[in-house]
Amino acid sequence: MIRRPPRSTPKPSSAASDVYKRQHYMAKAGFLYRMALALATFLGGYLYQIWIGLPYIAMGLSQMLASFLVFLMIEPEVDSEKFSLQSYLRQTRDGFKQLLKSSYMKKLTVYYILVGGITWNCLLYFNQPFAKDLGFSEVELGRLFGSLYFISSLLIVLLTKDMKILSRKLVYLGFPVVMTLSLLPGYFATKVVAPLLLLGIMFAGSSRFAILDQYVNQEFLSKYRATAISSLNMLVSFFYIITVTLGGRVQDIYNTKLIFSLLGLLTLLVVFPSALSLVKIERGRVSSARNEIKEG
Repeated sequence: MIRRPPRSTPKPSSAASDVYKRQHYMAKAGFLYRMALALATFLGGYLYQIWIGLPYIAMGLSQMLASFLVFLMIEPEVDSEKFSLQSYLRQTRDGFKQLLKSSYMKKLTVYYILVGGITWNCLLYFNQPFAKDLGFSEVELGRLFGSLYFISSLLIVLLTKDMKILSRKLVYLGFPVVMTLSLLPGYFATKVVAPLLLLGIMFAGSSRFAILDQYVNQEFLSKYRATAISSLNMLVSFFYIITVTLGGRVQDIYNTKLIFSLLGLLTLLVVFPSALSLVKIERGRVSSARNEIKEG
């Protein structure tokens, strides 16, 4: 199992070094993705103003282009395995076993589902209705979200330049703090304050992939890493489906601003205590690692 070495370790192992290099590469790839997303979002409002169907046509064409490029990819023959329903079910079962293999992993799984599910809900669904409820026009929405994606991407790049400064304790506590500050005041938000709240939740949502995923990946054996992450994201999707279904009913009766505050309350009451529990366990793990080094 690859874990981040304690701060007392003078030189990280070669395996840990490879993990850090992969983290740096993933941060760069994520930055390019978010830059493209910012550009597309910025242009979307103007395309909508020209014709309501133009943004959807542009999205469909981009998906077709992406599918064509994926079709041209060649899978390496080494370690390749033919797909079957039986192998898929076996891999899914192995992935869930990784998520439940210890008390620590069970708590980390719950934490990840909540952080990923809440931020994913906002990124995919609630953010734009929230801004719309506050009076932003289509063109203003394009400018707003394009700018916020750009700013949040720059913040993530700056933070991930040296992942070693982002300890697990800082990351675990940082997500619920940012999420609570961004979501809880939602019901009382104004058009002036809304960009700051949206920036916070967009930053948290994107940081899940650029920062949190890197630490979660280290908890899985390389043999099961892909299936474990797939199973974890499947649970996040289930949380998303349930939340959007319930949230839609609340939107019909009230508005999206109330949804933001309810998600902020959920973060404060459930995610934050979960983070504190993980931090407590992490302190014990670091202490044990240091004792092993001293005894060695």
